[in-house]
Amino acid sequence: MLRNPFTLAIILAIGLVLNHILGFKPSPYYRVTYVAPLIGPALTTLPVLATIEYLQRWPFLARMRQVVGSIDVLDLPAFYGSSAWVFEHNGEVRGFVALDSTRAGEAIQSVLGGSDGEVATPGSVDVTKVSTTPAASKSSSSSLSGSAKASTDSSTAEIRHLTVDAPLRKFGIGTELVAAALDAAFSPTSSTQRVVVLTSPYTPGGERVFTKCGFAGIEADKAWREPEPLGLLKLKGRWLGVSRDVWAKKRGEIFAASAAGGKG
Repeated sequence: MLRNPFTLAIILAIGLVLNHILGFKPSPYYRVTYVAPLIGPALTTLPVLATIEYLQRWPFLARMRQVVGSIDVLDLPAFYGSSAWVFEHNGEVRGFVALDSTRAGEAIQSVLGGSDGEVATPGSVDVTKVSTTPAASKSSSSSLSGSAKASTDSSTAEIRHLTVDAPLRKFGIGTELVAAALDAAFSPTSSTQRVVVLTSPYTPGGERVFTKCGFAGIEADKAWREPEPLGLLKLKGRWLGVSRDVWAKKRGEIFAASAAGGKG
């Protein structure tokens, strides 16, 4: 948020006004005063960011509650079956990806509302949409595991969840997780021809992982859910997609580069 041009403009504007009121101006007689114009923006940064964080906290908390209470998260093995993969390190799950091969683009219902103590009206959540496929397998320490479904009736699948613990990011784990999901989606026994994902404007690093794997912006199907605007700027995510042919090419490039790096 600090790098957002709108935020920077607010900080600079208030900072300059503060400099003018308090007289923080450079003096030709004292070199140390050449940094005086920075004092106003520096004093302004923390309260501005704290105010933005406070105003944005409630819609983000509401969205988080709805995600935590969504029917796919409530019973991951039943919903995704073997189409979910985890990355384990030292006996702890540190990364996760889930592939939905039957409900791409659909909105997933939640049993929780946006406010504390708010729950869905009894009977309003269709729990029959939770499948009864076999439970997802876990990976061994510092490895990936998981297997693809035997087949799918849809030509489009969706990656609904991708997460890696912050300290382990930038080590290629997200790429490995996405690669595992794409290999399963585009397996010879699958009829899937395209995998899509709805990105978030607040996780640009996640979008870079997808574009690295060949994803590009696509026009969403009219039946798909609309990206939800979040934050003060009402930023929206966007739909990305990758085809079977594009992934086959990108897969070779990614693993060739990985092998070359390992040899080095």
